[in-house]
Amino acid sequence: MRRISKNTITILVVFQLIIFLINMMVILYTIEHPIDGEAIGIVKLFVEEEPVPPVLPKPPICIPKWECSEWGECMPEGKQYRTCSLANNCHLTYNKPAEEKRCPTCEDEIQNQGELDIDCGGPCSPCVPIIVERPETIMSPIAEFLFLAGARSLTVLLIALTTIITLIIIIILKRKKMKKWLKKKSLN
Repeated sequence: MRRISKNTITILVVFQLIIFLINMMVILYTIEHPIDGEAIGIVKLFVEEEPVPPVLPKPPICIPKWECSEWGECMPEGKQYRTCSLANNCHLTYNKPAEEKRCPTCEDEIQNQGELDIDCGGPCSPCVPIIVERPETIMSPIAEFLFLAGARSLTVLLIALTTIITLIIIIILKRKKMKKWLKKKSLN
């Protein structure tokens, strides 16, 4: 078995590093320019992170516990009221829940009061379906596959290209060694 020279290994490592960097650029491009508005496949692994819990301040000596009544009927000024009082012997008044809020309406841009969507359905006017028509395009099957597959096919293509180029480099280097060996043998 023949040994591979250090130069060959160095060339292969550098080449693999370059291909790795190209693949990372494709992934980053896909994150910034997702297909159909959503990052696909492996990109999601890099994008989705666990939320970091917020750092809470140290609690005071006592923690107030609040008890609130139900929200009252909507008043003519468009507000609802309730009463909140301390349920424990803590005399601190921080984190007191709201005792007044706007009445839910069909124009408040909030999905509330049994609405099916924001300000429509339920007690509001019916929701109007939004129909988005995509323009018809004529593509060859190959172009359509490449378009739909997007970054996935590009990554697979780059990996295949990397493998082929690596094999070509190995073959060229082995041929050079073989020529040197034959030349050496013919001189002896």
